[in-house]
Amino acid sequence: MKKKKLVKFTNQEFYSFWEDEKPRDLKAYKLIVSKFKPYLKNISRYVHGEYYWHIFENSTPIPKILMIGGAVEKLTPVDKQTLLKTPPKDFFQFFHPDDAESTFAFLVRMFEILDNTPISEHPYINCTMYLRIRNGEGNYVWNSMQYPYIYFENNNIKSFQYAMVLYTNVNHLASTLSKPMLSVLSSYPKKEQELTIYYTTDLKRVSKIPNTSNREKEIISLLSQGKSSKQISDSLGIAKNTVDNHRQRLLKKFNVNSSSQLVSLFVIGE
Repeated sequence: MKKKKLVKFTNQEFYSFWEDEKPRDLKAYKLIVSKFKPYLKNISRYVHGEYYWHIFENSTPIPKILMIGGAVEKLTPVDKQTLLKTPPKDFFQFFHPDDAESTFAFLVRMFEILDNTPISEHPYINCTMYLRIRNGEGNYVWNSMQYPYIYFENNNIKSFQYAMVLYTNVNHLASTLSKPMLSVLSSYPKKEQELTIYYTTDLKRVSKIPNTSNREKEIISLLSQGKSSKQISDSLGIAKNTVDNHRQRLLKKFNVNSSSQLVSLFVIGE
């Protein structure tokens, strides 16, 4: 299992990213919804707690919910009819204030993964977010949040038209959940399964990652593995002083105070 850190996304940063994901041409939604039937049919076989789901149209200017089902009144602070009319920005207000920016970062990371994976391979990638959401009693409880199926515009991997989102009450697992996280399980046929867990850091996002040389990328990669300057110098066949000089320049370039902050901002291997 791998563990990685992401930088949180503010509301404004997330909505800017989301705007780029919106399609320009919408299909007749009845035809599209039919594609979700196999997933709706089998939900109860796979969830591990009370659940609800919705299918939304990623339309411009405001995405809207088309269908909902499950224990909506129990797991959210509104009824089904109200939820159908709730715009995304209001829906996100149901998220715990301490979890919202982490969840935005997880959503962005999930779509980055999907954007860089052929659509035919999406069934082998399972992304699950864990966060606290306000329920019908006004209490914040732990939920898992999953996207069982996403319909992409004309098989264009860069934008999607419709998505199904599944929320499951996992508060019975609260003792094992201390903070929001994203789990990504890759389970390709004939390959070993790989699980990656993402958390978030309180570092501020930089607007643009500075340009880095191949040597600098090698050093950051080795730092992410916990290597010391001496170990890095041995691995790369360069002097320890050279490694130290690279590290100092990188800290200045990224405007951070430590190697751990440097690695978190760079997000090695993403």
